[in-house]
Amino acid sequence: MISKRRHDAALYFSYDGTSVGRGKRQKYGKKLAYRNINAKYLKESSVEKDIATNIYQMALWHKKCADLLNIVVMMKTNLHTQAVAHVVLCSRDWELPYHHLIDYDR
Repeated sequence: MISKRRHDAALYFSYDGTSVGRGKRQKYGKKLAYRNINAKYLKESSVEKDIATNIYQMALWHKKCADLLNIVVMMKTNLHTQAVAHVVLCSRDWELPYHHLIDYDR
């Protein structure tokens, strides 16, 4: 499965805190902030004709999907106006690298 998510999709990191020991283990951690994605998830960065493109790949949860998703976020920034746009792609296939996911979506 390869699909495109809404630009404002609520995606969550895995919970990394300690469990209390009773009840179901907490699944969802912090929500993804599209404007402040950690640099450790950056896979590729380029600048072409005053447009900076950053591509991020990470494992995130969506509350409507039971499986952990392979998420690719393509962030484009206009260097003159500082306008930012992004596209969110997802897949359930963990063997799929970010560049193949982008090519298959095209």
